[in-house]
Amino acid sequence: MKIKNNIVFFSLMIMLFSANASAIFEGGWGSGGGKAVVCFDSLKIAAIVEKAEGVISSQYLSNITSLETLDLFHAQKVVGEDQIHRVAANESYVEFLDRMIQKIQIADPFFAREIIKSKNEFNKRIIGFKHGPVDPTHDENYSGFQFVNQCVLTNVAVQKWDEGVNGYRLHIDTRLFNHIRFSEESKATLMLHEYLYQVAREKGERDSKSTRDLISAVLTDNPDVNLKEYIAEFGF
Repeated sequence: MKIKNNIVFFSLMIMLFSANASAIFEGGWGSGGGKAVVCFDSLKIAAIVEKAEGVISSQYLSNITSLETLDLFHAQKVVGEDQIHRVAANESYVEFLDRMIQKIQIADPFFAREIIKSKNEFNKRIIGFKHGPVDPTHDENYSGFQFVNQCVLTNVAVQKWDEGVNGYRLHIDTRLFNHIRFSEESKATLMLHEYLYQVAREKGERDSKSTRDLISAVLTDNPDVNLKEYIAEFGF
């Protein structure tokens, strides 16, 4: 399974950045989907990381007790941890991601086509892998987040201008993406956020709040949550 997941990961990561990105994204920005909530076994370490704008030194990786995307954290906070879809046994995060897209397709086929289009555009792009911290960003628009216990916000991924490709390029901190605490659900929500956020950016969104709210509705298995209503609020 580990070999399978590694193959799936590197196949997916070959995907991500096309030359027409500058036409889609105006100005410098980093994807809020690259944000994660990280908790440490020491309040002192958490304070150090917070002061460094979420940049985690490699010496503190072993002190991480919890690490999940801000999207997953938000979904669990909004709809409850016991009502979130989970990766099934022997299911890779890519397969879980496809399952969530299929859920969207059932609710709204037209909107699903936009997401698949976004996914296919990502297939043309190139990912930058870095075994170290990526630059911090502040476009998550999540003022409601409280730094509880030993938890702070960090970046697992960021998009930066790359002269070599004449466009924005997605950079991933492989230390965090491959960290034992970063679940398959977090990997899937990271990628789903990128697909949805591209659609949102094309509509003129300047932060990731609406994308995060929609992902909460996609992830929940609560029958009382109307996914179509969330899609409508997203702008479709």
